Amino acid sequence: MKKFIFFGFLIAVLGHTVLLADEPMSKSNDYIAHCNFAFGFSYAFGGEINGSQGLNITLVDRYSDTYHFNYRPGENDRFPLGFNIMLSLPFVYREYFSVGMYGQALLNGFAIGKDSTLFYGGGVYGEGIYKQFSLRAGLGIMGVNVSKSVGKVVPAWPGDPGYYTGSKFVRPGETLTASSNDFLGIAGNIAIKYYPFKQSSGFLSAFFLQLGYYFFPGIEVSGYDLKLDGTTVSTSNPLPSFKVDPTHAVSLLVGIGL
Repeated sequence: MKKFIFFGFLIAVLGHTVLLADEPMSKSNDYIAHCNFAFGFSYAFGGEINGSQGLNITLVDRYSDTYHFNYRPGENDRFPLGFNIMLSLPFVYREYFSVGMYGQALLNGFAIGKDSTLFYGGGVYGEGIYKQFSLRAGLGIMGVNVSKSVGKVVPAWPGDPGYYTGSKFVRPGETLTASSNDFLGIAGNIAIKYYPFKQSSGFLSAFFLQLGYYFFPGIEVSGYDLKLDGTTVSTSNPLPSFKVDPTHAVSLLVGIGL
């Protein structure tokens, strides 16, 4: 379901762009000038993983050696900084307002060796414009990809070379990662844009800074993949579920577009 919604959004964007290609060149150029592309850094609050139980996972390798991984909710290794990209395509644009659709990808925790959460999707926005400033609000449908470290390989016996996948040994100390891709739900955002060179001519007049707040609802994850050193592994026991709290992100973006 989540994939159909996301690809449906992309098809709508492409279809809208193709229809505009048949318009006179002057109108097409004017439309392109009112499309917005913005990117920049974000800082996330919330999004902690919690639950009434820990993630107690037991794996048995091809030599029947047993490995235990015990993650306790609250052991949060997330990196709060992230990266936000947004593309906006207007349906209607006038001197004082604009209405259209947007696509967004916001990655929290992009630091190497840290846990990460990727929010992606899109929706509709409305924007009111006054001189060099504008106030923008959006509402969309989002998906989320969560990657979480849930423990490290501990030797099953003294001198153990590690977990055997059937083709290689995963050495002690390597991280077991749980990852899930899920439909998240409805998310909202609000932002203030500032055009410092709006009175200028040419390219600089469309340059802007955008300070925004983005909300993503929480989710309970019950189905996820386990990987050791990039290799998918399985367990005969049911996987415990966990909850991801709602996430609040503040982003400072730079962009281009009227």
